[in-house]
Amino acid sequence: MLHHYYKGFKLKKFAFTLAEVLITLGIIGVVAAMTMPALIGNYQKRVVIEHLKKVYNTMKQVEAMAIANSGDIDSWEVSWNPRGDKILLNNYILPYVDTLKVCMENDCPYKYMNTQTTETDLTSNIGFYLKDGTLIKISQYHVGPFWGEYIIDINGEQKPNKVGRDVFFAWFQTEPGGATGNDGQHLTLFYFASYAPCYRNVQPSLRSGCYRKIVNDGWQIKDDYPWNF
Repeated sequence: MLHHYYKGFKLKKFAFTLAEVLITLGIIGVVAAMTMPALIGNYQKRVVIEHLKKVYNTMKQVEAMAIANSGDIDSWEVSWNPRGDKILLNNYILPYVDTLKVCMENDCPYKYMNTQTTETDLTSNIGFYLKDGTLIKISQYHVGPFWGEYIIDINGEQKPNKVGRDVFFAWFQTEPGGATGNDGQHLTLFYFASYAPCYRNVQPSLRSGCYRKIVNDGWQIKDDYPWNF
């Protein structure tokens, strides 16, 4: 029979004092306070970029399918009088996009902040919701060629409804001519106006070029982007 013998030994007990525990918790709290805002901000930026990528790809696919079925854009019978926005939406967008809801006049109440304290009401503008909840409203310009803008809110009517955070702009032009910010005057269902700014030193309503900036920066929100306002 084998016998195992073990020498006795004494375990040394370690304990933290209350002061040490509080200091440790304080350090953890400071580190968390320093890192959490950055982590949250980076996550929010990724969400914005992914939504904008989806909108861009969706609208470019819509354009390609509309051209394939209806011919080149210059042959489309679209003008601002009467209600070219309805013709554009019903004939050249809705047949080629999977929507959650279609918004005719006053169907989809919506406002966004155009300054720190005032709002722009787009309730009467027509548009549609994508399946992921992105709201796209159409605003046509009643001068020169038929062109206008999309007001895109990546989380619908949910706040903050601020330009450059969840509200972004793109444009369409189906007739040539005019100072539309469409370099080269290439008729298109979705483009970014070259004149639109996206800087920190302009009020939120004048940040209509932030979608274009994100795309031009390689689908990134860089340090010079007016994220915190």
